[in-house]
This record gives sequence, C-alpha cells and structure tokens, in this order.
Amino acid sequence: MNPSYIGSFLYLILFVSTCILFLTIFSLRFIQCFVCPHMLYSFTLCHYLFSVPPSIDEANIVDNPRVIVNRTVLLECPVAGVPPPKVEWLKNGESLQLDPGMVLISDGRQLEIARAQVVHTARFTCIASNEAGELQRNFDLEVYGKLKINFNAIFFAGFTSVNSIT
Repeated sequence: MNPSYIGSFLYLILFVSTCILFLTIFSLRFIQCFVCPHMLYSFTLCHYLFSVPPSIDEANIVDNPRVIVNRTVLLECPVAGVPPPKVEWLKNGESLQLDPGMVLISDGRQLEIARAQVVHTARFTCIASNEAGELQRNFDLEVYGKLKINFNAIFFAGFTSVNSIT
C-alpha cells in the first residue's frame, strides 16, 4: 500500500474525528455527503454511492437530420448517467470547432446550428463519458443548398448537342 495514501487516509480520519460531534450525513439521490460546520475544520466531503454508465434516450433522435440552407438545426444528445456524463462533440471524427452560428446548449447535450450552410454537411458525433463508461452517437447532417438554374447554359448546351447529332 502506498505510504502517501495511508498518510492522507489517517489525516482524513483525524480531520473527521475533530468534527464527530458536528458531523451531518445526508444523501441526495445518488450522492452521499458528510458535512462538518466546525469553525476550525469546515468541510464537505461528497461521493457517489454507485456509478451508472452513460445512456442515450433514443426516443426523439433523428439519425440523419436534413435541413435547407439558412435554416436552424438542433442536434440533441439526451444522455443520462451517474455521475452526470461529460459531453463532447466531434465533426467528421475531429474535435468540434464552433463556427459562427454554432452554439452548445444544455451542458453540451444540444448542438444548435443557426443559418446552416452546405459546409455544415458532416458526420457529427456526440460522446458521453463518465467514470463508469463511454457512449457515442452519430448524426449525419445534410444541408441542402438552393438550386440555381441558368437557362442560357441549358439552352446553349442543348443547342450544341443537337448540332453535333446532325
């Protein structure tokens, strides 16, 4: 056993023993806390009673969201776990660099792209992780641009092909 670990453990026992008369123990959902409000040794020590790996609520997820250019799109990654998972986003396998108009909301669980452009077409990946595990979810976003038709070019191309046939 590591001597520094033993030393810090003994220190914690000494620390707690000075507060034993004032010690309050309470639990909040999956967290248990020990609070000592003593004037000289005030502290709060919390820990999770158990860990639950991340999970994603798939009920309202759109796998391949499609949007027309200049519209807002919201990619949702509704994760849960104990302790609450940290959420990270990737774009085409690389760490997401937020462009103007992109914002992470709800502790990173939602990625909003305002006025989406064709360059935003990509595979976005939500990665949720905590001490109990890691989970990934892909979203293949397609942004459709407006189609511009040049009738002169079509007429000219058609005229050229007709001439080459005869």
